[in-house]
Amino acid sequence: MKKKIYIMVSAVLLVITLTGCFKKNMEADEVGSLFVDHFIYQKKEAEFKENFVDGELLSKQLLLMTSTFEDTFSNVFDSVATDFSPEEKNQLSTGLMKSVREHSHYKVKTEKIDKNRIQVTYTIHGLDYSDLVEKTLESIFKELMKNPEYSDESGKKGLLQAFDQSLESAKPVEKSVKVSLVFEKNKKKWELSENQDDELEELLFSFISGTNDKVQYEKDMNQMLERAIKNASNSL
Repeated sequence: MKKKIYIMVSAVLLVITLTGCFKKNMEADEVGSLFVDHFIYQKKEAEFKENFVDGELLSKQLLLMTSTFEDTFSNVFDSVATDFSPEEKNQLSTGLMKSVREHSHYKVKTEKIDKNRIQVTYTIHGLDYSDLVEKTLESIFKELMKNPEYSDESGKKGLLQAFDQSLESAKPVEKSVKVSLVFEKNKKKWELSENQDDELEELLFSFISGTNDKVQYEKDMNQMLERAIKNASNSL
């Protein structure tokens, strides 16, 4: 009896060992998609941690970067309402990123640099954030023009409601932008090549705003603000 049990246990251990031996390493052309699927879309966490060097730490760093970055996008509403509470900022950023994940899309092109390095170029149709903000501001400006005595608290509440309504008609931009990252293989795992903080920020910015040009983005947002005020005034 003991001999039979020993044989059964040995067989199970052999299967486990063989399964580990034949475990498929991630191919180079899968790296770029897995990175963005986790970084932007918050998916495939276990697969990401398994296939990237220090995957758990990198995952936390990317999440922190996203959280810090998305907070800055509420600044465009400072002309209407200020002093958002942490809960209100969270409402804005949560709604924004949910919309980014629902409406943005991308393609990848992977090119081999050398034996251990690849360049991944993302073609991104990010969220049309300018259109989203314009609809939100136009709605709240109408209320402000109708009721100049609008309190700060009412303004914040109205803005949050207008933002939620605008999210229902959110859409991706028509014109795509391109952002490239370099990855390198370290033994059987992958990692980002060094000194790509700017590229990472550009990637995140492209998905959220639909553009990778911050200077042009600022110009577009200023023009949009003027247009929203004009449209709100004309509609009264």
